[in-house]
Amino acid sequence: MEIIIEPVNNKQRWTDFLSIPNIIYREDADYCLEIKSETQTELSHKNPVATQCTVQSLVAYKNGNPCARCVCIINPSLNKKMGKSIGLIGYLEFVEDEAVLNSLLMNCEAYFSKKDCSEIWAGVRFSLNYPVGIQTSGFDKQHTFLMNKQPGYYAELLSKNGFHSEKQLNAYCVDLNEHYQVPPILVNDANSALDSGYRVRLMKKSDIEPCLHHYNERWQSNFAHTELSSKELHHLIRNMKLYLDTRFCFVVEKNNQLCGYLFTFPDFNQTLKQWQGRTSLIKLLGFLFEYKLKRKVHGLKTAIIGVDSEHTGKKLSSLMNKALLESAIKSRCRYIERSWILEDNYASIKQAQRMGGGLYKTYSLFSRPIANSNMQDLDEAV
Repeated sequence: MEIIIEPVNNKQRWTDFLSIPNIIYREDADYCLEIKSETQTELSHKNPVATQCTVQSLVAYKNGNPCARCVCIINPSLNKKMGKSIGLIGYLEFVEDEAVLNSLLMNCEAYFSKKDCSEIWAGVRFSLNYPVGIQTSGFDKQHTFLMNKQPGYYAELLSKNGFHSEKQLNAYCVDLNEHYQVPPILVNDANSALDSGYRVRLMKKSDIEPCLHHYNERWQSNFAHTELSSKELHHLIRNMKLYLDTRFCFVVEKNNQLCGYLFTFPDFNQTLKQWQGRTSLIKLLGFLFEYKLKRKVHGLKTAIIGVDSEHTGKKLSSLMNKALLESAIKSRCRYIERSWILEDNYASIKQAQRMGGGLYKTYSLFSRPIANSNMQDLDEAV
């Protein structure tokens, strides 16, 4: 048995790198394969954060066949935030083979050791602003937009390699079945906020930029939150305007001042999983017809809910969640996923539960210290 780890530095290795998810998930009908061209763009100079980080993409071969991949990332902004030198392992996919994973991780550790990192985090793409975490439960549940989905052996084999959970991330599901009604406690809290002079309205495209600027500035105290650069923010705003459905996004104001905001996406995975990781003009036209013209949405995924610190405790989350639920019911959505929520973000957990949400998937950001390594250096890639 021969296992070789190679840097991704030519066309064939890129093809092999991008093919790994097809190998891992070929039997999983619910899995939504990444759009290969989007992944390659995300790892290129076209993505502002990729140019600010040190990046090394790797692909593993067993007996000449591609069988695993990952990207080693060093994000200076994250390291400054956390006060330590962390090497990130993102885009991690591997077959169920302990020897393959061991070899891949040994090469990652050698790379990070050369860069003077003291710790490895597995399951992070650049920062927590990207899909994050290794799935640890709910493997039979739906694969939702902007969330990871992995087999159970990922967490098991990482644990065998000395990794432990640095932070758990939770996903809650609100089942909007035919018997669902907005919980009275949410209605009462929302009415209390209205009585206090707050106003909730649908988000407009022009609201996206000020809301994201607020998110960028005010979330500095959150775990591992890194401030987006102006280029990153512009990149995010452009993508948000493309994917958001403002029927399910809300802003709270008082005296014409921004007090809170809620960003919710349609669960596009229900359509994208049929694409098998590849785009075409026909697929894009069908996507636009379904979501932009017919505006047909089966499920939702709430990604960001923010309340200005001056208005904390004023029940603004309840006000926005009630508006979201009413809009979702009107549009005949079947579910809302609230994710991800940090295990110790008790306020957000409480809100998800008040909506009627139940914990149905968990993820972990895995970490382990770096031991000294004298392995041969890898060439830079990407």
